Amino acid sequence: RGAAKSNYKAFCAELPDDDARMGVFDEEVIDDDTGAKRNKILFFCWCPDDAKVRSKMLVASAKDHLKKKLPGISGEFGATDKTEMDYGMILERVQRLN
Repeated sequence: RGAAKSNYKAFCAELPDDDARMGVFDEEVIDDDTGAKRNKILFFCWCPDDAKVRSKMLVASAKDHLKKKLPGISGEFGATDKTEMDYGMILERVQRLN
């Protein structure tokens, strides 16, 4: 789990404080009941409050089109600040995905 968290931190570090972005992260999830490992491809929409309106609009308008081009997306997450990108919180939500 340490390497995954480290990779996720690196992913989050690339998100600028003043510009909107979209990103995809591949997370390995271990089923608590069976111990089986599965990969979940996660789609992130990052729109910080300090981003310019134009940037936010471009991300919002392109998001659905891009998601259609990326088969296998297991979950979508939106965030406006780094606290909403907390690894533990994201991991909890990912483990609930079927």
